[in-house]
Amino acid sequence: MSTCPILQVVYYYPDMDIAILKEVVAQNPYRNNAKWTSVTEVANATIQQTHPETPDIIERSLKERVATLLKHFERDNNTQLKKCVFSIDANNSVIDMCIAVVVVQAFLFLVLHDSCLFLFFFHRSGTEEHLKEKKKLLQDIYDLRRDGDECKCVQALARKAEQDAKKRSADLRLVAMCNSRAGTRICFLLCFSLVGAMCFCLSN
Repeated sequence: MSTCPILQVVYYYPDMDIAILKEVVAQNPYRNNAKWTSVTEVANATIQQTHPETPDIIERSLKERVATLLKHFERDNNTQLKKCVFSIDANNSVIDMCIAVVVVQAFLFLVLHDSCLFLFFFHRSGTEEHLKEKKKLLQDIYDLRRDGDECKCVQALARKAEQDAKKRSADLRLVAMCNSRAGTRICFLLCFSLVGAMCFCLSN
């Protein structure tokens, strides 16, 4: 995968969204967060087959795109789910982000002042078939994310229970040790008293 340049524009066609969502369903990164890297690599390879002009999508942008689609799905916002949208990615440095802001402002100025560009970028949308497939995949991803959250919660509870058990075991060992030392002291005092009593008897 090529490295992300200072600034890149990704236009998300409906089939690109579907390719991304399919890979998320296939690999389920909600169970293992490290799989987002593999999801990004495979999705980019698939997208390059049909849209070779599209730059590689960086992992952060792919996750944000999936999260945005899920948000629209949860709100039953079919209009936004059908839309083709573009994303402008920049590295995290302040200079690159400033460049991104300037480019976005210039781009929006040109689009909003050109009716043809406006229609091309803001009124293109996918078909009903695309929408139906997206919603099915998003339902699967929604379930995977919920199951992943539940699994993480169960794992967290199990870790807490294990830590509590270890703490209780350590506390019991400490109590046993204290009791053992106390018993030793009592035995020593009894023996000392017994020896003292015998000495007293013998002296008399």
